[in-house]
Amino acid sequence: NDFDNKKLAATLVNRLSENPTGYEKLIVMCILEWMNQ
Repeated sequence: NDFDNKKLAATLVNRLSENPTGYEKLIVMCILEWMNQ
C-alpha cells in the first residue's frame, strides 16, 4: 500500500545518503516519481 511504499522510499533514501552514487540517486528519483502518479 501507499504507506509501505513511502516507508520503502524513505529507507532507500536514508541508505543512499550514506554513500550515494549518481546512478542510485536516479533510481530513487524514478521510484519516487512512479509512486507519486
